[in-house]
Amino acid sequence: LGAMAEGQQRTTSEDLSPERVAHNEAVVYYCRVFVSLLGGCVAGILGLTNLHGVLAYACASAVASLLLLVHARAPLRECFPSVWTLWTHGSMQGLLSFVLFWTLFYDIVHVYS
Repeated sequence: LGAMAEGQQRTTSEDLSPERVAHNEAVVYYCRVFVSLLGGCVAGILGLTNLHGVLAYACASAVASLLLLVHARAPLRECFPSVWTLWTHGSMQGLLSFVLFWTLFYDIVHVYS
């Protein structure tokens, strides 16, 4: 940790605005679910099965988190109560959406063709 200039204070989770945190978490949730839908479609169309499909979700989720991290305009400590929120918020809902679209597109392309 670097030294802080005089007059600056560290942002703690108590200092964060609940409305802004809720908005930021909603944006993370939306992005993660959207990327999971796209990833599920791609995995289904490519015919990925078993572990390859799970790895596709892990890659899609990691890419979504990295893109959100790169495009953050403020330090993460000013946006979220925990840095792990960016990596984990909405992961289970994203996984369920991924599996739904993965199986749907796999069936459409490979089973019913």
